[in-house]
Amino acid sequence: MLDRTKSVTPNETDTDPDDDWVEEWTNYVPDPIVISEERRQECREAFDRFLAEQFEEYGEPSPEEMAQSLAFWRSVDEHLKNKNKR
Repeated sequence: MLDRTKSVTPNETDTDPDDDWVEEWTNYVPDPIVISEERRQECREAFDRFLAEQFEEYGEPSPEEMAQSLAFWRSVDEHLKNKNKR
């Protein structure tokens, strides 16, 4: 809970034990994820099976649904491209 009775002057810093955690993770860069080509192919096949099941259960998407999903994906794709440019 925030203690509003304690006054802190502008030049005085109030040390917080969580600051060490924030500082430690600020410049963290994770190791890249490496997936074998065999595992990548397994994932593609599983995804294809999933899509086939969805099409069988719900049918093919209508042209309106496809247009809506492509419009949604366009903004995600732009964001990812801009992120990778940095």
